[in-house]
Amino acid sequence: VLLILPDDAFPRRQVRQGVERRGLLGAPVLAALKEISETRDGRLLIPASPPPRPVQNMCFFGTKPIIDVAYRGDRLLLFADTGSSLTFLYPPFFRRYKDEIVAGSEPRDVRMGGAGGERTVTVHHLGEFAFRTGGRDLVLAKVMIHTQVTHSVTDIFDGTLGRDVLSLCERMTFNFESMSFVLE
Repeated sequence: VLLILPDDAFPRRQVRQGVERRGLLGAPVLAALKEISETRDGRLLIPASPPPRPVQNMCFFGTKPIIDVAYRGDRLLLFADTGSSLTFLYPPFFRRYKDEIVAGSEPRDVRMGGAGGERTVTVHHLGEFAFRTGGRDLVLAKVMIHTQVTHSVTDIFDGTLGRDVLSLCERMTFNFESMSFVLE
């Protein structure tokens, strides 16, 4: 299935400095490629024969890739969204750490959008999100935490792992044969 959307279906934001969004690949296409890597400088690498990966830290929920993340000894499941420039945390995370989050930040309304349109969402900010995934320890500054359900995945999963993780490594790889997410 191929779905073509007009340019105005996407918010007018740069993916990151010097990199423009040229299109989106859906999960069936990504899985058929067997492995894709995106580099910090914006290259998309697809090996002719992907190597086997030893770690299985990814699965699908329908067509959504889910990544296993460790946070303070807890297991989190984050929806991998390569179209999202930022990592977000969802209501299940907010409920689990609510006292700490509310004590450390004030709620505020922000406008967020994607291919489905824009909306206003009430969020808190986590000053630092230190976690482990893809074989790497990472720290993202100022991660937004949704306090209300905005989509079915925001009530099931702990968050969205966005492309901001690429600022902390050289390469992000999804291997759909080994079901591995690797950061290098």
